[in-house]
Amino acid sequence: MQRQKSVAIIRGSARARDAGFTGWRRRGPGDDRDDVARRRPLRRGGRPCDARRSAVHLKRIVATVLGALSAVIVALSAVGCSSHNPLVSAKLAQAERAVDEAQQAGAAVRAPVEFKNARDKLMAAQTAMEKGRHERAIRSAEQAGIDAEYARARAANQRVNAMAGEMNQSLEALRQELERTP
Repeated sequence: MQRQKSVAIIRGSARARDAGFTGWRRRGPGDDRDDVARRRPLRRGGRPCDARRSAVHLKRIVATVLGALSAVIVALSAVGCSSHNPLVSAKLAQAERAVDEAQQAGAAVRAPVEFKNARDKLMAAQTAMEKGRHERAIRSAEQAGIDAEYARARAANQRVNAMAGEMNQSLEALRQELERTP
């Protein structure tokens, strides 16, 4: 008598209605006993409640794990993007060497416009690297290196032209002396 009363309370409770309780199902095949302990409640669609709970529980676990994993991936990618890229560092070092070589070759005096362009692009590359714009930093560093090489070549060209002019003057002076002497 006590069992039937508790079953009636469970069946008629608001919790059972909210959970979608539709009836009882026997556990074993051919079990005709009216034993409440051996029956499991059913939900709509005929699935047992504990199976439904485990599926919902698994979905929650998977959602939690995926959420945590995506948060970790986002955090690691943010750290990876903000750190220095070795390719950017190598390109910047190469551009700095090219600018230094151009300065040592006298490009600051003989080709000041080209040398200034190279220095400006090098500073733009360093600024882009500090801001985390790696592609722009690489592009600016490559342009700075090219401009520095051009400035160095222009300076060398002017130096060679100056030397050729001096040689021509020397040759002209020698010709004049040869013409004076009988």
